[in-house]
Amino acid sequence: MSRWALLWLCLIAVPVAGQVVDATHWPSGTVDLTDEWRTHDGDDLAWAQAGFDDSGWKTAELDNLGAAQPGWRWYRLHVKLADHDTFLHLLVQGGDGTYELYVNGKKMEGPELRSWFGVSRPTERVIWVGKGYADLELALRTHAPSSYTAWHLPLFLNFEMGTPDA
Repeated sequence: MSRWALLWLCLIAVPVAGQVVDATHWPSGTVDLTDEWRTHDGDDLAWAQAGFDDSGWKTAELDNLGAAQPGWRWYRLHVKLADHDTFLHLLVQGGDGTYELYVNGKKMEGPELRSWFGVSRPTERVIWVGKGYADLELALRTHAPSSYTAWHLPLFLNFEMGTPDA
């Protein structure tokens, strides 16, 4: 195959809305979702929508961000699933009160943004997503107040998806 044909195949395989994580095979019951998130400074609730084009955003690894920086930031990840009938849960280890989660544009119960005196160190949280999804568009809306960043804590330590028994 020529170089140009190979380049063409690579270009047409790139998704419009950024990186897609293939979570169609996860025999252990969980899949690590810390890599390949799209990220952008600022705050706009339109960025939570599933159809939003984030292909121009930078990529980041949630577990390798270093100490949290003050201010607003969004993270987005598209996950392709194989089994539509699997009940899904997310295990998030993140700064308590520094983020909220949207799945396919819908704000999830549990994590919430809090004022500067209501935030604390990263803690584990299990978030029920449900079942019936072929694809998930995950969006994290974050805000790290100075009371959190003063301790040089990370925003996230871990982000995994799994079945209830895992």
